Amino acid sequence: MNSPYNTRNYMANIFPCLETSAICFAMLFMIGIVGGAITFSVYSVIALIKNSNNSIQDVCSGSNLWSFLLITLIAGFLQSSQSASSAASESRGAKMMSALCVVVVQIGFMVWAGFELWANRCAANNLSDNLIYKMVHTWFFIAATAFGLVIIIVIGAGCMEIRESNAARGRWFADEGSFDSRSRVVSADNIDIDYVRKM
Repeated sequence: MNSPYNTRNYMANIFPCLETSAICFAMLFMIGIVGGAITFSVYSVIALIKNSNNSIQDVCSGSNLWSFLLITLIAGFLQSSQSASSAASESRGAKMMSALCVVVVQIGFMVWAGFELWANRCAANNLSDNLIYKMVHTWFFIAATAFGLVIIIVIGAGCMEIRESNAARGRWFADEGSFDSRSRVVSADNIDIDYVRKM
């Protein structure tokens, strides 16, 4: 049978290992995101160079796939530059407003991309093999996945905040109860004062 001492030693040894693994996983995840963003940008530039807005509209006159891909590339570059320059200087409220604006803009882009990909049947039927169409299709699913993860993270953070608030409230009531359970008893001669627990 394991003793509490051995259990504590095991936990003390495993926590640094788990922390190191988490840091390595986070670094690999960030490297993957950066690598994916660079790869997507390179292929998008290639698609924009190999095609033109006129060549796309010659096939489908109502399609704005070329313009959409160009605008999302510029917007992504500007957003990355602005986030890197203001990450340390902005207050928490400003960061929340910036994040809200980014979410609203991304939702608008997703609606536009969905319209260009599926509502415009000409593009879906005649441009599905074009690299422009493939890159916009890839962007849409990346954005939809990221948006879903953001929603999950926000909901999880809200649940944790509510749980912590309820736990803190419970500790406060427990402290209040322990304080109220003590009463001041004054001796007959009003000199000796002591705190005793109520029976």
